Amino acid sequence: MNVLLLNPPSLNNKIYMKEIGRCGSTSSADQLWPQTGLAYLASMAESLGHTCRIIDGIAERKSLRDVLIAAKKFLPELIILNTTTSTFKNDSYISFEIKKALPGSKVGFVGTHASNDIENSLRHQGIDFILVNEPEIVLKEIIMNFKKDWSSIKGLAYKKGKKITLNGLHEPIDDLDDLPFPARDKLPNNLYRMVLTGNMPFATVVPSRGCPYGCTYCRVGLPWGKAIKKRTVKNVILELKEIKNKYRIDNVVFMADTFTIDKRWVMDFCSSMIKKDLNLNWLCNSRIDTIDEEMATLMKKAGNSLISFGVESGNQKILDNVKKGVDISYAKKAVQIAKNAGIKTFCYFIFGLPGETKKTMTETLALAKSLDPDFANFHIATPYPGTELYRYAKNNGLLVNDDFDFYDQTGNHAVMRTEELSAKDIVRFRKYAMRSFYLNHKRILRNIRHVKNFNDLVKKSKIAIKIATGQA
Repeated sequence: MNVLLLNPPSLNNKIYMKEIGRCGSTSSADQLWPQTGLAYLASMAESLGHTCRIIDGIAERKSLRDVLIAAKKFLPELIILNTTTSTFKNDSYISFEIKKALPGSKVGFVGTHASNDIENSLRHQGIDFILVNEPEIVLKEIIMNFKKDWSSIKGLAYKKGKKITLNGLHEPIDDLDDLPFPARDKLPNNLYRMVLTGNMPFATVVPSRGCPYGCTYCRVGLPWGKAIKKRTVKNVILELKEIKNKYRIDNVVFMADTFTIDKRWVMDFCSSMIKKDLNLNWLCNSRIDTIDEEMATLMKKAGNSLISFGVESGNQKILDNVKKGVDISYAKKAVQIAKNAGIKTFCYFIFGLPGETKKTMTETLALAKSLDPDFANFHIATPYPGTELYRYAKNNGLLVNDDFDFYDQTGNHAVMRTEELSAKDIVRFRKYAMRSFYLNHKRILRNIRHVKNFNDLVKKSKIAIKIATGQA
């Protein structure tokens, strides 16, 4: 069987960052994100003896016509598209055109939007099924039962005629080490670059799945569940060796929901990295309450160059409203720990969460400046379908836009107001915050000193222009 895995092209020419277990968003810095989730699906299909192709329509700047020509030539019996909320209309239109061109093929979606909005998604004519959770195992069972009855396949939602069926969720994968490494040979690896890696190629690696926290704005819980499942250090090291030796990639971003949640695992991993002398530059994330000096020091020695922290707000009540489960006082400690270890910091904040006022947004911006991370991004609270935040906004009449094209946390639109702020108030303050944080002499000089090459300079200049003109 031929299996086609597609990151659909963007018909509006925007660059979107998408990963199967993430919300997805536009790329404010024009960075192209590896389709590691699709590569996992590809390796599963190939392990069963089938032929697989990945088309990254965004990274490769494909048109709809390009995709249709490639699909007709490849003649896949099974086609899976990676989607997210802000691209769903775009992606469902493309799936409709593919289904029209290849009516005998089964066309499915994967991603947090489709998994959390199953019935509405399956109403679209070009979508036959959705991989709801544990997509690799669900794909395996679809392939093994392709021409049989699908009613016993857990983790699958599909339609038969006009009837929509959800077979229930699949049991979590017992051992992530059992998954074959992503089929990166099918990806345009040289195109995946970003400012944080000096605009050099990078790969994403998933060391664990699952998140035990209950943040109301996040929907990572459905595809992976709340229980944390970790790969062994040995297994992750083997994948990193393959990335470096086979694909000649020296930069890695770890896609864990919280990389630092298990100190013993992190310490063992870093010790192994040092012992193996892999000489990789790597980035990760952390909660502000799951890092300490000992861990950060060893992380730096093992090649870690940047940690991103989800600080979210400078107001404790706002954090409590969204069930972040952390004391804001940890923010200063965490950022300082990273700085002391020589690790760069990237802090994320959100404007427009429940209870937000002009005063609390001002407190958040003040905190961002006082923390003085190397980088910061100010997101707009976005109530993605399936989240507690979405239900809260809908039940309290706070949604102001139901067009999924605008459900983009890094964009210049707010689809939800608060009790005291309009959507325009939130967007206006976010633009002000970006300019206020970045466009000062101290930070500009710092960024100039850290320019690595001409391409890096060009990229950073473009970002600065976007910030100055309110586009970023």
